[in-house]
Amino acid sequence: MAMADRLLLTAKGGATTECGSDRLRRLLILLGDADGDLRFMIPPFEQNPGAGAAVQDISGRGLHGTNVTAYDLTSGHMIRGRMLSAVLNMDDEYWNIPDNPLLSFGTALVDEPFSVGIAFKFDTGAAIEMLIAKDDNVAVTAREYALYLDAANKINMVLYDDSVPASEGMLYNTALVVDTWYVAIATYNGVGGGDAEAGVHIYLWEGVGETYLGDVADTEVTAGVYLAMEDLAEPVLIGARNAAAHADEWGGEICIPFLTARELSAADAQKAIKIMVSLLEL
Repeated sequence: MAMADRLLLTAKGGATTECGSDRLRRLLILLGDADGDLRFMIPPFEQNPGAGAAVQDISGRGLHGTNVTAYDLTSGHMIRGRMLSAVLNMDDEYWNIPDNPLLSFGTALVDEPFSVGIAFKFDTGAAIEMLIAKDDNVAVTAREYALYLDAANKINMVLYDDSVPASEGMLYNTALVVDTWYVAIATYNGVGGGDAEAGVHIYLWEGVGETYLGDVADTEVTAGVYLAMEDLAEPVLIGARNAAAHADEWGGEICIPFLTARELSAADAQKAIKIMVSLLEL
């Protein structure tokens, strides 16, 4: 489906305005939709909150997901009467995007670049909470990558070499603030090997003071001898990990999750975050 037609569908689903549609178009282009790099992006409009309902991917790939459990559509981030965010309960509410080779970025020998991004707000913290994860959280089964908050409310981006097992990544060694909007983009250059963490960057906008913090990744997260990720069978979950026995669920709001098969430069990450902040009128 052409981009113009996909944007028309978002307008029917509650896209903000013609201006909002233009911002979505610019975000799609920036994330590589025209080149086929954008793997999925869930746009900011009212999804069907019912259990088993489709979660619409606006990218040209059409990798639609499923809303696993009905969630609240009476609260959350609204603009002109439209609910733009999903409010998840830190229990059994999350989105499932089925496994697809386009969602994996390692061959067990080498890694490939990719980036993930999302706008979010969390309710209570003090627990591990997943944002975007292709990870069943069980070693030597199906672990690839995860963007999440740890129990200290610090944002992490971690890559897994599952068969070793080993991991490489980075975190922002500062606790995020409860009940505050953030927009995060984590990007990886695909370098692989024991220095893979050096290729991970986390760009962050914080609602406190409406501040763009830039690249906040300042602390390594490593274990074992990492070589590369592997193409495993776990789906991508948004708001949880481990599709078989959902775990580490998100408690709070999420909006505009995306995944693209390219490393975003610092400049492009800042541009993308600026567009997402503008779309949500944060």
